[in-house]
Amino acid sequence: MVKNRNLVTICLALAVFAALLAATPTVSPAATPKTATTPQSPAGWEAKWGELKAAAAKEGKIVIGMGGSSARDYRAVWESFGKQFGVEVITSSGSGSTQRDRLLAEQARGIYSMDINFFGASSVLAFSDAGALSEAMPLIMRPDILDRSKWASDKFLWLDRQQKYCPASELILRSNVGLMYYNKKTVRQAELDSLKSRWDLLKPRWKGKIAVILDPSGGAEISRTMLWQILGKKWYETLIREMNVTFLTNGQTREAVDSLARGQFDFLTLAPDSLGAAVHEAEKQGLPVAEFERTLAEGPDARISGRSFVMKNPPHPGAAQLFLNWWLSREGQTTRVTLSTDPDTRPSLRTDVPQGKVPDDAWALARTLKPKQLWSPADPKFAAAENESRVWFEKIFREKGLYGY
Repeated sequence: MVKNRNLVTICLALAVFAALLAATPTVSPAATPKTATTPQSPAGWEAKWGELKAAAAKEGKIVIGMGGSSARDYRAVWESFGKQFGVEVITSSGSGSTQRDRLLAEQARGIYSMDINFFGASSVLAFSDAGALSEAMPLIMRPDILDRSKWASDKFLWLDRQQKYCPASELILRSNVGLMYYNKKTVRQAELDSLKSRWDLLKPRWKGKIAVILDPSGGAEISRTMLWQILGKKWYETLIREMNVTFLTNGQTREAVDSLARGQFDFLTLAPDSLGAAVHEAEKQGLPVAEFERTLAEGPDARISGRSFVMKNPPHPGAAQLFLNWWLSREGQTTRVTLSTDPDTRPSLRTDVPQGKVPDDAWALARTLKPKQLWSPADPKFAAAENESRVWFEKIFREKGLYGY
């Protein structure tokens, strides 16, 4: 969560980070589509929009897959869409990786049970690489989506490597790549102040005092790969082989927070996004846990996101196309930032959407960012780092008998 820090400091950090991006070839800026022209909305789109709404209402339902936090935080958003268009929204929530594997297995058998997928970036890559999604551009008809003057980028930004399935619509802004949480009683303020870089976590003081969640079924693969690009294998090698870290699994959210609060370890890092809400809730309840929010030398996490894409052969094609257009429209994005209960509500990439529930400093920071400062998992260099790191992690997991290896 980006909060309670000096905005000037973060902006300066981003400026430095942007310079590093320009100077360091292994770090991935946001990928941009190869086409230079802006697609034009088809003539008579209003009539076609009316026909699409009628078709969706006739189908009567839409199936949206998502993680547990999205089902909770966006409940009012789904209800708003369903009420406005007369479509029953059926949500399928749970582990993104588990649902992803199930859907891919179903498609291999010719079964298509989901319309819209709301999983994270790693699932976007898995689905798009498998050809399990529908191309977005043939489905988009609204002029306020195609008119890029209403967006932060004059070109579509994409979350898939093929640059045709999942257009980005929002920003992830965090103080650090790979969230970090700590115990407020066992870690002194002077020790926090002494941390300038991720490399400082490898000092003897923290040996046996760090927990990580490297579970490949979790949702932190993107952050892990970003850090691999920035820090390289040596940092991970030292962390895992020499620092006597505690390995936790993706399903141990409550246990992880409780263990951190009890002081079983001082720092918890490389965890999925879903853990953040649990830590912040525990802090509100008076437990001695908090997020480490000062930006380290490796720079902040500023990347594109979207999380809404149409599955291949959706069972309710009209409702799926309607939802995609509504979600990317000013109305849909405004509904998201207004009705979401996510404390980390993300700024829209649209420039005509109000702040809503986006935190003040994240909102201000989003206004200053340029597309070239944003990370994207669609970048080919990111894919190379992902493949390289996956091979290495699998080797480590087999050596240590972790995560079912």
